[in-house]
Amino acid sequence: MFQRILVAFKFSPAGARALTQAAELAKIHGARLHIFHALDYRLLHPATPDERIAAMTREAEERFNQEYKKFLGGYPRYAFNCWEADPSVEICKLALDMEADLVVIGCHQVSNRPGISRLGMVGMTIVQMAPCMVLLIPCPRP
Repeated sequence: MFQRILVAFKFSPAGARALTQAAELAKIHGARLHIFHALDYRLLHPATPDERIAAMTREAEERFNQEYKKFLGGYPRYAFNCWEADPSVEICKLALDMEADLVVIGCHQVSNRPGISRLGMVGMTIVQMAPCMVLLIPCPRP
């Protein structure tokens, strides 16, 4: 049984599909759903103004609420977080810190081959380094 599910979220069709599947699993298990979106890791540079990071964080939260929250299907037990980070490293750290039972990630669609999925470097690193099970969600078929 899953109690804590972590979604490695990206603003994309693959992210929407991963979010939908994670929400369905969370409903079945009554799990807490943690959704994490990594802002550009280059924002970690010390010269980056705090105002820029705060603005990007607000924009990501607003975009999630306006465009992607609907993919939760009304599931209320979730949290959306984002901050500047290397996505694969941060997802693995979060999974460890929160004692996640499962990490859900979406595969990318191969641009010229609809319905064909691929796992990028971020996904490969998560699969190799995550401290728990990882569920790969293929891109939707046309």
